[in-house]
Amino acid sequence: MSLLDLPSWLIVAAFFVVTCVSRGTIFDMRPSVEKYLPNYDFYHNLSRMNQCLHHVSSQYSEFLDVQMRYRSRMGLTQYVLRVSNFSLDSVTENKSDNRSRIFFSYGEHAAEFFPVQSMFHLIENITQGYDLPQETYGGKFTRYLLNNFDLYILTIVNPDGRTIVEKTRNYCHMGTAKNADLNSDLAANLRRTSRGTDRVIAEPECRVFRELMSRHSFDAFFSFHSGSRQILYPLSEKNSKGSGVDVFYLASLMSSSLKSSFTLVPVNTSLFDAGIFTYANQEKQISLTYKISLWGEKDAKSDFPDKNCFSTFNPPSEDLEAELKLIHPLYPTIFNFIQNWKKTQILIMARQQASDKSSKTRGVPFSVSFFIFLLGGTCVLLLCNVRVPFSWKIYYRRQRRIVSLRSLGTLFAVICPLT
Repeated sequence: MSLLDLPSWLIVAAFFVVTCVSRGTIFDMRPSVEKYLPNYDFYHNLSRMNQCLHHVSSQYSEFLDVQMRYRSRMGLTQYVLRVSNFSLDSVTENKSDNRSRIFFSYGEHAAEFFPVQSMFHLIENITQGYDLPQETYGGKFTRYLLNNFDLYILTIVNPDGRTIVEKTRNYCHMGTAKNADLNSDLAANLRRTSRGTDRVIAEPECRVFRELMSRHSFDAFFSFHSGSRQILYPLSEKNSKGSGVDVFYLASLMSSSLKSSFTLVPVNTSLFDAGIFTYANQEKQISLTYKISLWGEKDAKSDFPDKNCFSTFNPPSEDLEAELKLIHPLYPTIFNFIQNWKKTQILIMARQQASDKSSKTRGVPFSVSFFIFLLGGTCVLLLCNVRVPFSWKIYYRRQRRIVSLRSLGTLFAVICPLT
């Protein structure tokens, strides 16, 4: 049995014992001062997350698959949930896949519980809609989603940080086990490949981004957070695939779909902190890239607080369900826009390919052929009407040689004398 086959809690326990982390390390932090704490009857702790993911993947295996190959620094699983109609995979092997491919990322910061809960709320809606009749709204939405999209959902990027928060009850801890902020301070952890062309995120938690974004061509990437009500979208000119009009329009649609006012924040990613958001936009050239902060109090500060951290990033437990319902219209808005955008991109590419093909096969353009025809006809007409000078006619005239019969008879007499 390999290490990957062991349960996550057993790996963490072994990590505690081997490294003696009970005192003198990041696990020896004091609990933070909080206005209110999470009630795990409403919120999911790490253990309950794992149980839910295994349950839905076994019950809905025809369209939902949980990948467990990616691990954090402490060896905890970063569950990647793929949601799509898997029967279309075999159909599209020899054809172009017209499904829109989207990457959702949750749980980059350890104390941000609310984005992860919104992910479970989305999965719950999809699975419940699958069990409903096709003519109902939920049934139509789920089948529309499965037949037109290929979703990759990274359920929690930073399981190490969540483990630290749950163990120490210090909800002000945001980073990983190494205390790295996966969203902003990766500049020191970027290294170049041997070819010197691509920068690669070196933190263990970022391997999942590096491999998935290299293996699949994603149409959109969304990084979900909390602590404010903002939608950040890129203004970088280095991304040649993304249209600024399309990017801004989707940001506006997402903001208008939510009852709470969300601020649109344009970001120059060439100057922005080197995190996952910048990596997806600049390095991987994903057309539609956003960082969305789903929840925050009206007087929330932009920087990380040193107390009341849980209440800064997450609503009270009794308000959680209502807040999730207010946020949920964001997802249908994303799906509807990207599906229409994808159809437009496919049409543009088809026209471009047809234009390139016709330019290679049609030969000489009609205008050039017509010009050559006129030039040839003019030359023939001139040759037919030109008058040749008399001296040329005398020179080229064929001369006849006249031989008399008398001289001819003399010749034969000389050659053949009579005997």
